[in-house]
Amino acid sequence: MARHLLTPAGQGDSGGADDTLARVLADGHAAGRMDPVALGEALRQARVFVGVEAQPTSVDVATGADKTSEMALITLRTDAGATALPIFSSVATLAAWRPAARPVPVAAPDAWQEATRLGLGALVIDVAGPCPASLDLVPGGDAEVGAPTAADFDVAALRRPGRDDGPLARAAVLAALRAVPARVEAWPAELPGCGEGDPRPVLVIAVHGVTSESVARQLSRLLAGAEAVAVLAVRPQEARAVRRRLGRGVRATRRRGWSRPAP
Repeated sequence: MARHLLTPAGQGDSGGADDTLARVLADGHAAGRMDPVALGEALRQARVFVGVEAQPTSVDVATGADKTSEMALITLRTDAGATALPIFSSVATLAAWRPAARPVPVAAPDAWQEATRLGLGALVIDVAGPCPASLDLVPGGDAEVGAPTAADFDVAALRRPGRDDGPLARAAVLAALRAVPARVEAWPAELPGCGEGDPRPVLVIAVHGVTSESVARQLSRLLAGAEAVAVLAVRPQEARAVRRRLGRGVRATRRRGWSRPAP
């Protein structure tokens, strides 16, 4: 890990969000889609935070207690294999996600260069909200702004949508699934908001036969409209557990249209 990501940039940092970055994130959240140019420009000038935490490097064989540990950069990996570096606009947004993590201020370009060096696929900004966003990393260390992703969502935190006419309405999901050249099972869901905040739409998918990460990105783009939709890819063998939580999913077939997978 790059040493500068473990070394504070200076004393006297209040831990608040960069004004420009906070405004861009809030505007994108309100509009349901981030402005890639505005977000890219804001990040190039912004100080953000990464989280580090102690990880054991050796364990006492007799007691099982940690003998030595070192501070390590927190990264994300989903069950489907997608990887990301979480970054945070402020100390408060990091604490809302993982209170025990130590916040380290860094320049945002340094964070995505480190993510590229580590071979991670994306940056996730303020993963626990209130205005999350993601950037897919592309060759050369650049970043492509995408819709908010479900890089660190837990299926157990999701629930069935409370409305039938939102961004995950039957017709919208069916059209998106038909546009994807893969066999996909999908479950419309929502992530409850904090306090009185509005719930966030999430589409849970199980992809068969192809890489799920690219399908998830494509569906997120297809479903992006008035509200941004996060897409959470789970392994096909996890589909039964998802059904227990969210009920029967849906899938599109090219000849028969809308169908329901077997339980």
